[in-house]
Amino acid sequence: MHRGKALPELNGHYPYSDYCDGGLKSFAYRNGTLTQANDWGIARGGNIMSFGQDGQNELYMLSGAGGVYRIVRQ
Repeated sequence: MHRGKALPELNGHYPYSDYCDGGLKSFAYRNGTLTQANDWGIARGGNIMSFGQDGQNELYMLSGAGGVYRIVRQ
């Protein structure tokens, strides 16, 4: 679950990606119910393999090509 400060609208959401399209998506899950699903329209980073966070809980994506991308607002 995301808890960073760079994109507060992602807080409380679980990030995920479709391996083929590579876009950032998320959902919120509360009290056993899916409450919100989003496609964030963030530039495609290739085949996303995993997500991670740094010491400040900011979100990163790892691509199959070896790229590591920090998710920030442009």
